[in-house]
Amino acid sequence: MSHPEIFQLRKSFWKDKTENLLIALLRISEYPESQIAAYRDFYASYVTPQLGPRPEEFGARRPSSYMADDFTPIEFSWAVDANGTQTIRFTMEPLSPTDGAPSPVSTWISSLESLCPYTARSGFDLRWSKICHETLVQDANQEIWADDVSKHGSQFSIGCDFTRSGLVTGKSYFLPHIRSKSTGVSCSAIVTGCMLRLGLETPWTAVYNFLRTLPSGLEVTPEIVSVDCVEPCKNRAKVYLRTNAATLQSILEVMTLGFSLTDPMVAESVHVVRQLWQLLFPTAGQEMTIISHNEQHYASGFVIYFEMVLGVSLPLPKVYIPVRHYCDNDLSIAEAVSSYFVNSPKQYSSVEAIRNLFTHRSLATRTGIYTYVGCAARRTGPQVSLYISPEVFAPEHET
Repeated sequence: MSHPEIFQLRKSFWKDKTENLLIALLRISEYPESQIAAYRDFYASYVTPQLGPRPEEFGARRPSSYMADDFTPIEFSWAVDANGTQTIRFTMEPLSPTDGAPSPVSTWISSLESLCPYTARSGFDLRWSKICHETLVQDANQEIWADDVSKHGSQFSIGCDFTRSGLVTGKSYFLPHIRSKSTGVSCSAIVTGCMLRLGLETPWTAVYNFLRTLPSGLEVTPEIVSVDCVEPCKNRAKVYLRTNAATLQSILEVMTLGFSLTDPMVAESVHVVRQLWQLLFPTAGQEMTIISHNEQHYASGFVIYFEMVLGVSLPLPKVYIPVRHYCDNDLSIAEAVSSYFVNSPKQYSSVEAIRNLFTHRSLATRTGIYTYVGCAARRTGPQVSLYISPEVFAPEHET
């Protein structure tokens, strides 16, 4: 089969499995049709070519992306601001068109540079992304742990927000675990060096000093650093921490840095996390430890990120509840999120519409479509997010 024929087959496959889902999410969120058309063109020209081969091209070897449990290299999210504005976003890992492995380190900055035509060009800036690239990843052959679900070989992903202006906002994500393994330097030390280069020593010190006070049984490890593709004065760095904390009380303790973040913005988001917790885990109290269904998986733990900007001494947190590893099935997750929005008709309608987009299996079968439910402290009020995997490589698609 010729390369053009392979490319066309891949284009059709990824359109069917992911692009159509994106278009449906944009329509559910009431984006204008003109913007939907523009974002469809962006997705087809920028995203699809980086998603790698179709499942039947892998043979015995499976795809290796860390993005989802079935290794689908893209995840969508539906975010709702306190004022009701709905935004669709995605994060994807660029994969090699040859074998579906993570793309080479040397290609990542050029992949980000290719975003520029789709963004507000005057503000597009990769200075912080380049610092992260220099300080966080390993420029060497990536070690893939194909038979160990507790590890993975991914180091980089790209994110975009589909704004209401018709332009995308680009984001880059860097994972320091392979650099840590290769150099023997801890992820905490590697991330600290990156934050110093970014000029974020003060807010990061607040996080780092808290982490040093944690009891030995409570593990909190920096997993990802993300920055936007904008100039430093408008940028933000987000450090994602993976933790084995599994009680509401311990998660809130990490989220608030030992309850030292007392800003009303944080207090409001804590209240929302409590509400979501009660809906997702109705039998679990504040001190009850909830058990992961897949404890050895690298994505099993809860995630808290801290967002830092220049000139601000304290960070803002966000909690990610890994519902795919803690809830019984996707139906229970959808019902919990619907219950949260029951008094917000537009948002409730959107959640109900989203749950009807997936026809390859019953939501009641298992988890995997809904990956995380998140709540972020924002200056305009708490932002709630629902993260969605297309499950492209799920076994139900193979039958």
